[in-house]
Amino acid sequence: MLVHVVMTFFVMLLIGVSIALPSGLWVIRDYLSYADLAWPTERGFNVFFERDAVDTQIDSTAQTIRNHNFVTEVFLIPKSVALEEFLTAADLPHIADGIAENPLPDTLTVFVKENIQIAEVERLTEFIQKLATVDQVSYDPQITVRFSAIHTIFNRLLWVVAGTFCLFALFVSASAVRIAIESRFHEIRILHVIGSPRRITRGPFLWCGFMYGVLGGILAAVLLTLVLIFVEEPLRTLTASYGVERDLQSLDWTFVGIVCAIGATLGLSSALYSTWRHLHRVTRNWVI
Repeated sequence: MLVHVVMTFFVMLLIGVSIALPSGLWVIRDYLSYADLAWPTERGFNVFFERDAVDTQIDSTAQTIRNHNFVTEVFLIPKSVALEEFLTAADLPHIADGIAENPLPDTLTVFVKENIQIAEVERLTEFIQKLATVDQVSYDPQITVRFSAIHTIFNRLLWVVAGTFCLFALFVSASAVRIAIESRFHEIRILHVIGSPRRITRGPFLWCGFMYGVLGGILAAVLLTLVLIFVEEPLRTLTASYGVERDLQSLDWTFVGIVCAIGATLGLSSALYSTWRHLHRVTRNWVI
């Protein structure tokens, strides 16, 4: 009895860990995408105002930029927020009260349409640079092109790693369930000897594989939740700097259901293969 309990937990753990690896990678990538954390591309740039610009001038300039045909979104970062984020990132929040005057300017983050060419973005930056109260437009096409290429490489490597983890999950789950069923090979032989139909013989083992997969999926969701709780603070700090607030500790129920369904599919398919293999060993008249 103890051996079966240990074997069950071992199979659940293997399936859970193997599913948690690609699932965790997907969850982190999905979470970061909410903050639009793609590295700088030709789609966006920053506009810095003069330090003596007043709120009415800033709002008027922001509205002028927002109404441009090339622009999709404009976000204002007040200089007070910029200073607070800078001091927090530098681990110097205690000196905020000692700063008599904020040295940072108000900033606009401007996003343009995806189909806009770099030359058109340059014309847009020249137009913005001529607006009143604008001190500087931060846009370097060479840097943005390089970061765009790095971002593309990063995404492709991410998919390669995710695909590798998925293959790992497939092979580990299949091997784990097969080991569990092989430990009961004598039961399969006895059922066949007493004349049990093949469907009835393999039925309990299919349900066993199915439950292994479901419980492994639940364990994967638990492991993911624990990992997300562990990394929540640095991720929340990173995404908060982009003005995004999202609860990382709780997984979406749809995602949990998908993870359990994947685990059940892996467990059931592995059990089907293992029972077919062992029944084929005890009889040559195998009929599906």
